[in-house]
Amino acid sequence: MSDRDEYIKKIQSKLDEWDSDIDELKDKLAAASADAKIAIDDKLKQLSKQRDEISDKLEELEDAGEDVWEDIRDNIESGWKRVTAEFEDLVKRFKS
Repeated sequence: MSDRDEYIKKIQSKLDEWDSDIDELKDKLAAASADAKIAIDDKLKQLSKQRDEISDKLEELEDAGEDVWEDIRDNIESGWKRVTAEFEDLVKRFKS
């Protein structure tokens, strides 16, 4: 398996984990106040959009030639770090 294939598999696994985390947070959202629900739901929509952008980049990576896959990988990594940090912040705010 090439480095690119391993990377694609790794990111797809992260996306699947991310989907599970979002579903879990949505379940917990049911117990939140109305104002919190609105704020959290809005943030979840933004994060889901960013997740979809990473997924789109992953598809682009699957089709990319060997000469550009590292550039796309770097773009995915940057987006993933941003989304992960924002999601962790959301979870912290939700728990408090």
